[in-house]
Amino acid sequence: MMGKQSGQIQMIKKAAPYYSHVGRKFIDPVILIKMLLIGYLYRIKSERRLEEEVSLNLA
Repeated sequence: MMGKQSGQIQMIKKAAPYYSHVGRKFIDPVILIKMLLIGYLYRIKSERRLEEEVSLNLA
């Protein structure tokens, strides 16, 4: 069975080729999935609003 840390590292390695080296810094795929789940549960449709809500209320 895979540990939590090794699973997250494996997900980051698989997603790495899809991230650009220019522009805004990317969001960790594990955190992004958690954020999208929170957005779905709280019916937040805008990614910008979701980012604001997470930084204000959960950080």
